[in-house]
Amino acid sequence: MSSNRIEGNLKELRDRAKLKWSKLTDDDLDEIKDDRKKLADKIQYRYDKTQLEAETEVNDFEKGH
Repeated sequence: MSSNRIEGNLKELRDRAKLKWSKLTDDDLDEIKDDRKKLADKIQYRYDKTQLEAETEVNDFEKGH
């Protein structure tokens, strides 16, 4: 897989994440990169959710729901 394709996939995932969790800032997403634990932590913080709720959302997001 070319680096351009990987970068494109990461950008697409970032765009999808911004649509789903609009309270996440660009700085949040820069910090998260591809770390699902950091993503769940940020969702928990920004949306005042439990850790389980945030992790469930990340799992669903990964599955494409």
